[in-house]
Amino acid sequence: VAGSGADIVGRFTLEGEIAPGGGVSIRKTYLGKHALRYDGQYDGEGRMWGQWTCGPDSGRWMISVGRDSGDAELPPDIADIRPPRRPG
Repeated sequence: VAGSGADIVGRFTLEGEIAPGGGVSIRKTYLGKHALRYDGQYDGEGRMWGQWTCGPDSGRWMISVGRDSGDAELPPDIADIRPPRRPG
């Protein structure tokens, strides 16, 4: 998983992976600021959820992404996030 975007905090980059069993590990780095770690699960159908951490702070997160059927529908802060393509 790789991408970039902007939200209320500022511009950010995303780097991480989705394991074959659906485990998610993503690092979200705000440019010139702090970074967050997102750990959780991917359901194989466009939804990821779990726990984020940033130093002593943490909370729950959920991202719902579309497949290749209309990036215009996705908010700009998640438009570059894509589930990995499966062979076949």
